[in-house]
Amino acid sequence: MSVNSVETRPPLPAFAGLLGGAILTFLFLLVAISELGWALGMPIHGFVLPTALGGSCLATGWGARSYFRRPFRMAVWVAALLALLVAASAWISRAFYDVSFDGQAYHQEGVYQLAHGWNPLFTRYISPISIDQNVKLIHFTKGPWIIAAAMYRLTGRIETGKFANLLLVAAAFSMALAVFTGLRTKLSAWPVAMAALVAANPVALCQLFTFYVDGQMASLLACLAALGFLSVADGNRWVNLLLLETAVLIIQVKFTGLVYVTIFFSGFIALLAWRKRPLRKPVYVAVLALELGTLVFGMNPYVFNTLENGHPFYPFFGRGDFPIITMTASTPPAFLPANRVRNLAASIFSRSSNWPPQSTLKVPWQVDRSEWAAFDEPDALTGGFGPLFAAALVLSLALLAMGVWKGATPWTTTVLILIIIGSVLPVSACWWARYAPQVWLIPLVALAPLGCAVEKPHWRHLSWLLLLILGANVAGITRVNFRANLNATRDTAASLVDLRAHAPFKVAFGNFRSNRFRLQEAGIPFVEDEGKLNCDPEVKEEDDDFCIEH
Repeated sequence: MSVNSVETRPPLPAFAGLLGGAILTFLFLLVAISELGWALGMPIHGFVLPTALGGSCLATGWGARSYFRRPFRMAVWVAALLALLVAASAWISRAFYDVSFDGQAYHQEGVYQLAHGWNPLFTRYISPISIDQNVKLIHFTKGPWIIAAAMYRLTGRIETGKFANLLLVAAAFSMALAVFTGLRTKLSAWPVAMAALVAANPVALCQLFTFYVDGQMASLLACLAALGFLSVADGNRWVNLLLLETAVLIIQVKFTGLVYVTIFFSGFIALLAWRKRPLRKPVYVAVLALELGTLVFGMNPYVFNTLENGHPFYPFFGRGDFPIITMTASTPPAFLPANRVRNLAASIFSRSSNWPPQSTLKVPWQVDRSEWAAFDEPDALTGGFGPLFAAALVLSLALLAMGVWKGATPWTTTVLILIIIGSVLPVSACWWARYAPQVWLIPLVALAPLGCAVEKPHWRHLSWLLLLILGANVAGITRVNFRANLNATRDTAASLVDLRAHAPFKVAFGNFRSNRFRLQEAGIPFVEDEGKLNCDPEVKEEDDDFCIEH
């Protein structure tokens, strides 16, 4: 590459892309180094995270050569910012206790076991834990647990393992900023606002302080979409490497990640073929990502599940001793007999609600004050993108139709939205926001061409109206969820003080056995006993999942 071609690149989108890429490479290396260690018979150690951080800095220096005449200096700035973000994310995560159901039921257990020597390649079964935990730990994907375990091994505090949630939100913002600033000839508030809303997916925001993994999926899918665009606009080796890494990470987050990545690459390559663009490199990246994600890094669970239980997505499909997991108990009754398209639409245009499962349709601009309470929890059922999302979606699609008709919006925007919709429909629970987080991107994709219409200011004004609606939606959700997490953390800290006053004691943890980590880290002596205890009514939890006996 010539010096002139490097010098003509805008610095801000290049820097944003480098920072986002450094974060993605760091997380990818955490998984890669840990799994290489497993193959060599080594558990996850404290050196894994610093090694991955150093490797990411070196890779970023290589990537900076594609954008800057003095890549070393820029790589140093990116490395320093990356180290600061990692430390800040861990510090903030430590300040909040994860009191979510899934986080306490099995996610934290998975992180703990990996950090304390479990090697899933050679040790298939763990004991002593419940059968339900065993099945999920053995057969579910392990990418987020590996990343969290690496931080846990370094800090000795399990809550710091949630750091990747915040880090990936930063990555999504950086990659989106690289796209939107690259679309404009000069910096303005519009690309910053668009990038912030891409990163502020309600699924990610509501799971920031938990070990849930759907928020990580939301952020990674946003990064994948941004990298797909950058690959078309400026497909250098750095972008292709990030595309590969992000796809592999997504496949390691959840089973649905394999579905999403497959559909994304299929649509991406089909779109390139339609526009008669070169296909060799995109096809290589797609094939390599799928192979690494399933056969190498995903050997456990994808390969093992297929060989032992007849399906890579066991225990949702296939055969085995454990009953097949279904979503029936969590599904609103009206959704059970209906098709997925109807359920997705009905959920978007329903009141935001949590338990019990129900669907109450509303007009898009109607907002009930009580809807915000659904976002106390990390997994709102219906209306999971917020009370104002339906109104924003209707307005964005209306603007999209007007833009296509007036020639302000290219037809490829419609194709991209169809790819997003098509990516979620294979998932039976696509009506649940946590299982279809990319739906949040639809109004933002529809808006992107309009905000770039510099010669048509009325289009920009309409796009700002929509951004304000989405911004108000995000602000309301963030306020409710942050307050709920803050109150839960204060209550948990007070409970630990009270328990210390009653120690030592016998304790039955019930479904939330991972709570023993909190007692251990707080220095509270106890004896675990899952037999029938005479629970102390002064400290017995309301949900019967925790009781102590003196």
